[in-house]
Amino acid sequence: MIHRFYRNLPLASLLVVGLLTPAATAQLTQEEAIEQIRAAIEQGQQQLADKEFEAAVDTFSQAIQLSNGQLGAPYIGRAQARKELEEYGKAQEDLKNFQQYNQDRTPALLAQASNLSGEIYIELGALGDALADFEEAVEYDSSNPLYQFNLGKVYALGGAPDQGRKALTKWIEAGADDPEKNAEAYRLRAQTYAQLGKYEDADADIAAALAIDSDDHEIHALKGTIAAIQEKWDDAAASFKDALDKYEPEEDSDLPYIEGHLQRSAMLEEAAKATDDPEKQRELFQEKLDESQRLLDALPDRPDVAPAKASALFSRGVAERQLGDLAAAVRSFSDAIDINPAMAQAYFRRGICFFHMGEERMAIDDFDKAASIDFASPHAALWKGRTYAELEEYYEALKAYAQALSVSDRYTDAYVNRGLVYVKLGEYERAIADFNDAIRLQPTNAQHYYFRGVAYALQGDHKRAIKSLATAIDFDDTLAPAYLKLAEELDAIGRSDLASDYRARGNELSNHVSQ
Repeated sequence: MIHRFYRNLPLASLLVVGLLTPAATAQLTQEEAIEQIRAAIEQGQQQLADKEFEAAVDTFSQAIQLSNGQLGAPYIGRAQARKELEEYGKAQEDLKNFQQYNQDRTPALLAQASNLSGEIYIELGALGDALADFEEAVEYDSSNPLYQFNLGKVYALGGAPDQGRKALTKWIEAGADDPEKNAEAYRLRAQTYAQLGKYEDADADIAAALAIDSDDHEIHALKGTIAAIQEKWDDAAASFKDALDKYEPEEDSDLPYIEGHLQRSAMLEEAAKATDDPEKQRELFQEKLDESQRLLDALPDRPDVAPAKASALFSRGVAERQLGDLAAAVRSFSDAIDINPAMAQAYFRRGICFFHMGEERMAIDDFDKAASIDFASPHAALWKGRTYAELEEYYEALKAYAQALSVSDRYTDAYVNRGLVYVKLGEYERAIADFNDAIRLQPTNAQHYYFRGVAYALQGDHKRAIKSLATAIDFDDTLAPAYLKLAEELDAIGRSDLASDYRARGNELSNHVSQ
């Protein structure tokens, strides 16, 4: 939006020492010269309003020359025109000249200059510099809703939600007749509410923004993000689909909505993992595959979109693996790696595919590569341990699990898997110690108590085995192996009468699962 500066300039603003150029004073009376300056400024403002930016630059340049460079409004007007022409360096130079030569130090004019400088910095992506300018503009003129809007926007984008909410509320409460900015203000304030954990307020602002502009893809995308924060994966996927439907590329751009495709694909994956319905899970992974392919089909074959292509290939590979097409998944992950050899997750996921295909050595190589790139993640080391255990190379497996735990000593799966290896090696005390660590981290997980009970049983400690297996059943009364193992331990201490009940229940649960 174009804003007018000093449309009706007071005479006192023009009567400054050295205002008129020598040429002007030789040909015109002072009153005539002042009127020419005023007319030039008004003409420039009209040209801004009409989006005739190049003409506005010329007109404001004329006003600057007539005023001997000592009037602020023409500098600000020309800077505004140059900003709209994306001549940001020249626009900032005008604002520097305003600060240096302008003799009119009224707060309103200084606020306009600071605000415009901040808007330029936003275009340049320099949020820190923009924030300083908008804070200065508000300090000069706190009653101007536009400055509050810009300040709130930078706070919201910069991760200061409470300050952003307050400033954006001032714009909203001002009731400005500006639908575009009103929709943006509600969207940005919704973002701040979400960052503060106030999801009902965020949803209300999203609804208000959509009521103003239901075609703004950014509003739908934010709605999806807020749903994702609350782990409402189906809602998030639906909102990102709406965002994709509403998206219109920037002028002179042939790029699809890359972030929208990738985010929707991620939401579909989370929704699939969250459901207990196998059929729905398969449908969601198929939809994820289709979404990833749509992005790949829409991307031009150019180097600048290579990272997006690698991400889309990775996303497709994840879906293919979950759908059981391991060979296709390996191809997708390999193509992603060819584009981005530093994509640790692609090596990791390809390694899992190789593991399930029986290509254990290939899997280990991929897990090593993933760990060398993303050394802060324990997952590749865990899977390397699983692979060595599958090969019955148990001491190598122990090394891998130790590597995983050196990265994260709260990685429950590593304790459990290492404990199982210790059981294989007959080192029951060490196995029990690992299962105890797993229990401390996940005290309500029945499986950990079951594994510990098995270790106690193998050690010949029937009393502790019975106690651990009974606790497993307390936490999961459908865990069939715990009933069956508990029956064995009860038989071992001569309680066959009680053992028969547990064995019957275990067999019943096992038959139910097999059906």
